[in-house]
Amino acid sequence: GAMVLPMPGDALLERLPVPAVIREVYWLWWWILITFLIVLFTLQIFAQYLFNAIYTGTLAYCIWFCIRDSFKDMSAMCLQIVGFVCLTCCIFDTALLCTMITGRREQSTERTHFDPAKGESTFKVKITTRPFFDESAGPVYNVQSLCRLLSPIIFLIAVVLCYKSYEAYEQDFLAQYGMDPNEAAHLEARGEGGQNIPPGGYGALGPPGVGGRRQGGGRGGGGPAAGRPGGGSFSPFGGQGQRLGEQNT
Repeated sequence: GAMVLPMPGDALLERLPVPAVIREVYWLWWWILITFLIVLFTLQIFAQYLFNAIYTGTLAYCIWFCIRDSFKDMSAMCLQIVGFVCLTCCIFDTALLCTMITGRREQSTERTHFDPAKGESTFKVKITTRPFFDESAGPVYNVQSLCRLLSPIIFLIAVVLCYKSYEAYEQDFLAQYGMDPNEAAHLEARGEGGQNIPPGGYGALGPPGVGGRRQGGGRGGGGPAAGRPGGGSFSPFGGQGQRLGEQNT
């Protein structure tokens, strides 16, 4: 089924239990992702990419926190946040990788002459271009290249996994109200996503066993409003105009 973003029932998605497909099918992929992130974190520490290691380690902890104890702390909102962060990292790391894949440039500056009388110094700038992997450059250099190669791939896996897991929440939400996912996507594209939701609107509904329906109100209306004879509709700014100080006769 097609994924609908944003879902007008995002608040309701937060109340839904974790879909069965995540706990029974996707769980293995989530733990594989955790393993990949831990490996990447370790390589980044060895490669002296400390800043990269900090956000990789933080992301790994956040994902572990969500999936521990049978995904008890996972929610649709968490998937959106993690997915957005991973997508951003994937884009930037891919752009950086594209500038390095044909060869890494290293620049060094060395002072070759200093004249104390004039206070002048002469510097030599040396730019060296090496292959992306170079055995003669040492292990740290090659592990740095390996980190640059693995990082966008791992974050792309995380993005796809967040997307599929969030889609499972949407499908469970639509299934509870007997809605076809393709029809919901079509209505959402036309800006009519709420027309087939049962009376009371999104804000008035809750999944079975959570919340309930508010009486009256919401899209879909209900019976005539209390205090309106005959159920007549209220027309704002209607009636006869009056001036201040005048009395009705």
